[in-house]
Amino acid sequence: MYEGTYSGSAAARKLERREEAAEAHGGPLCVDLDDTLLATDTLLECFLDVLRQHPFKLLGVPFWLARGRAVLKRKLAESCDFDAATLPYRQALMDDLKEARSQGRTLVLATAADEKIASRVAAHLGLFDSVVASDGKTNLKGDAKRRMLESSFGSGKFDYVGDTVEKSTVWKSARSAWVVGSAAAVERAQREHIDIERAYPCRRAPLLSSFIRVLRPHQWAKNLLIFVPIAAGHAFLDGARWLEASLMFAAFSMAASAGYIVNDLLDVRTDRLHASKKTRPFASGELPLRYGLAAPILFLLALTVALPLPGRSVFIVATYSAVTLLYSKVLKARAIADVIVLTCLYGLRIIAGAESTAIPASVWLLSLSTFIFLSLALAKRSTELRLAQREGLTALGGRGYRCSDLPLVDAMGVAAGYLASMVMMVYLQSAEVQRMYRHPHYLWLVLPILLAWVSYTWLTAHRGELTDDPIVFALTNRASLCLMAAVAGVAVAAI
Repeated sequence: MYEGTYSGSAAARKLERREEAAEAHGGPLCVDLDDTLLATDTLLECFLDVLRQHPFKLLGVPFWLARGRAVLKRKLAESCDFDAATLPYRQALMDDLKEARSQGRTLVLATAADEKIASRVAAHLGLFDSVVASDGKTNLKGDAKRRMLESSFGSGKFDYVGDTVEKSTVWKSARSAWVVGSAAAVERAQREHIDIERAYPCRRAPLLSSFIRVLRPHQWAKNLLIFVPIAAGHAFLDGARWLEASLMFAAFSMAASAGYIVNDLLDVRTDRLHASKKTRPFASGELPLRYGLAAPILFLLALTVALPLPGRSVFIVATYSAVTLLYSKVLKARAIADVIVLTCLYGLRIIAGAESTAIPASVWLLSLSTFIFLSLALAKRSTELRLAQREGLTALGGRGYRCSDLPLVDAMGVAAGYLASMVMMVYLQSAEVQRMYRHPHYLWLVLPILLAWVSYTWLTAHRGELTDDPIVFALTNRASLCLMAAVAGVAVAAI
């Protein structure tokens, strides 16, 4: 276990006593932290922790940065509850460090991260004899780190583990280098004439494919709801309205992707503890956290695309994004409130389609969709609760539900689905149907189809066969699509 965190001459005095033992094993092994021992950047991890826990403290970031990066790192470290146990460590390097320590090698965690963060990592791992890190005054990066290590061990008397050729300043003062990074990074290090003892190639997926995964384009299927008012208003041949709805679809898709990015960043810690979510690009370290800056860019693009649309289209897109952020930050952890918000977000897509095309959404359409979306939102929670139950858990992590709530969630979801059928039954008897359709009696065939769809969806959920997003399930499942096609066929025959 490490003995302490040092800087300046204190580090030199403390570490000098280890030199003699270290020489017998090839000198101390100094290990960088960010993007080396970890597949992430602790500064950004701290920033996200503060954003989750004390967001208003981030107002001080410009003032801290004005006083230097070392001050910024210290303030962020003091403002967050940093959990070293949830970080993505590079297992191959960890295994070799454990072996080196078992052979008596002195291990030093030498990082530009703040010493408060580095100390927590060292305490969690129990591998390092000492820690050399930024101390709130000196940012221990590049030349500053090289001078520190040279004063502690002497030039050429230590090995250094780093991640890119940018570390060559330190590597050139080291006896040899352990390189963590892509094959291209190793090649660059060789071109710099660095003596490479070991290389740990990071076989990351291409950044583009990882970034696309973060955007979750398959979830854009939910935004097809924007086209519902065109179908409900029988405006099938109106090209201008199709174009307006398509622009709103694009705006909502960009806003939704921005929301998914923010959600993944805020949930990165809990995702790492989840059986399947730990493989998400941000949680696994596959995609650097800095790519989260795409979220505000996508949001601004969404507003720009919605700008030429009629009515309050821009306001609706902004409202959708704000509610999505509120849901990600607060409401998704509140039982019942979460499914109500999801229901409203689904309904907002229909309202967005109505607003962008100037086709009013009838009270019947909004009533029907509200109960259907509530049923599907509860199906989503039901699926998650079943999975948690299967894993032996008693509660749904990050949510406000217990596994014992599952029967009630199922009952509420089934009831909401059948209430949608009741709304449809009342609608079929309305004067509006008589006015809009030449053969309104055909529409009574929709009722058994809707009952079959609700029953099939919940039977699938009960068997644990429902995917974790019922809206996507509804738009991709073969049986579900056949039932929807049947509804469309009946509606066309009735016109």
